[in-house]
Amino acid sequence: MNEYVIGIDIGSSKIYAAVGKIDSEENLQIMGISSSKCEGLNKGIVIDIESTAKSIEKCKGQLQKMVEQDFNSAYLVVPGGICDLIESKGVVAVSALENTVTHKDKDRAIEASKFISITSDKEIIGVIPQDYVIDECDKIKDPVGMCGNKLEANVKVVTARSSVINNLIKSVEAAGLTVKGLELKPIAAASVVLSQEEKKFGAALVDVGAETIDLSVFSNGKLCYTSIIPFGGKAITNDLSVGLKVSMDEAENMKLKYGTLKKDVSNETFTCNNISGEFIEVKHGFLVDIIEARVSELLEFIKAELEKSGYEKSIERVILVGGGITLFKGIKDVGEEILNKPVRIGLPDYIGAASPLFSNVVGVLKNAIDENNKSSNRKNVVSDFIDDDLYDDEDDEIYAERKGLAKRIKNIFSNLFS
Repeated sequence: MNEYVIGIDIGSSKIYAAVGKIDSEENLQIMGISSSKCEGLNKGIVIDIESTAKSIEKCKGQLQKMVEQDFNSAYLVVPGGICDLIESKGVVAVSALENTVTHKDKDRAIEASKFISITSDKEIIGVIPQDYVIDECDKIKDPVGMCGNKLEANVKVVTARSSVINNLIKSVEAAGLTVKGLELKPIAAASVVLSQEEKKFGAALVDVGAETIDLSVFSNGKLCYTSIIPFGGKAITNDLSVGLKVSMDEAENMKLKYGTLKKDVSNETFTCNNISGEFIEVKHGFLVDIIEARVSELLEFIKAELEKSGYEKSIERVILVGGGITLFKGIKDVGEEILNKPVRIGLPDYIGAASPLFSNVVGVLKNAIDENNKSSNRKNVVSDFIDDDLYDDEDDEIYAERKGLAKRIKNIFSNLFS
């Protein structure tokens, strides 16, 4: 695979894009990463397609300059917090000779699991297999090649509001790119920041953005819980703006330049412009107090959400990604004190991309390349629940609209969820 692969992460208020390709040793090589602020988003949901498209186009232009090549398609990550995970089961009879489970049987069981009832405003966008059962033998990781009469697939069906997904896709298309595939952010990030042991024995992946916190729990090697907290790092910026009487831009600059949770510099001072344009002197200790108070509150929200998930006791470690609080010195110690769990910052192990800011966009590139390698050996089998044959009345506008969206998504969602 010699062509470039593009990944896009549309966050709370900023868009990240990355370009990569396979090197001579068949490993992903990150060729460049770009970012752009975006005013067309509200808590990770597109509210202005034109504005969002312009930010995506800006990222695309930066990447094209880096590698001196034009792009016409990209892979997109979808926030886990806007999706629902619904437990389901697909049951089929083993159809192969000698009652041996084949890939086709496995695929049929997964497909059967999608026949669930959902509201008219939602779409099934993927399936996350958990395990399989052959006759009376359960907790099977991969049933292919085993013998039996009946195969069951225990899965989590991923659903999301059609309008949210559609607006994400339209924003990318308006920037001159075709969406080749979509993947949940937690699955993307987990592929590059979580170890197999962490996913197996229990880990919480916490993506802190500007306006939202996406919280996901992994156990037994699978994603088992997602939720969204409607607060993020922007709350810290707002506190600094109010507390120091400076503009939001000035507060953001101060946060990035001087922000820390360490109080060893509490006696130092620095100057900045207030809202009247006058220079003021600020004690670093005062800045730290404001930041620490809000970070502690955000961590308390995370702790409460972990308890609400029902998986709190099985979580062995918390991994922080995103840019909302991860870049503050001392965040690990404060996090462990409040969460009562070991905490670390998730860093993709790629040259030029070793930052918690890039976990999602690097992860989707890695998984897209892995998926393409799988597809070269075996046809992709995860299709959309809504098939063309399910609707015969072409005159029904509602059905026609859903059929059109489903057909679109059918060609977009790949087997990245499995």
